[in-house]
Amino acid sequence: MSNFLNKLFGRTDEDYDYDDYDSYDSYDYEEPYQEESPNIREDRSKRERERTVPFPGAKPGTDHTVVLVEAFDIDTAWPVCDHVKQGRTVICNTERLSSEVRVRFQDIISGSAYAIGGLLQAVSQFIFVFAPSSTHIDFDDGRLAFSALRNASREPVMSGLLAERDSSRYAR
Repeated sequence: MSNFLNKLFGRTDEDYDYDDYDSYDSYDYEEPYQEESPNIREDRSKRERERTVPFPGAKPGTDHTVVLVEAFDIDTAWPVCDHVKQGRTVICNTERLSSEVRVRFQDIISGSAYAIGGLLQAVSQFIFVFAPSSTHIDFDDGRLAFSALRNASREPVMSGLLAERDSSRYAR
């Protein structure tokens, strides 16, 4: 009878709205719980930027921390300055910076060194040490070691080798 009335009023099957939820299963589906993993890349870069090295032979009560920092962008300059303000020595590697960014980075660091009375010492073209004023930096560029080797007497070394000529140096 409903078919007869539909034809009488000119309705077709296309005019009826079908409920979309009728085609789904009757049970509720939930996604399995997955623990959110922290951003691994961010953690790795943070660990690379802030590695601290303790001095095991230091005198008690004279704790001093050295922080190794590898600069990836200009924003790394601010944590470097913060470390020095907190009394830590920072060894910073700027190899990965472009030359323009490296110049700006060094401008920020040198300005901060002047403002807080810190010490700034270049180790190589891309590596420098930034330390608070309470730190003493003694830098040997290799000249002292070379002159010590050049002036060293070779006779004791040679006489020791001649005395042990028949023995193997690997047998010891």
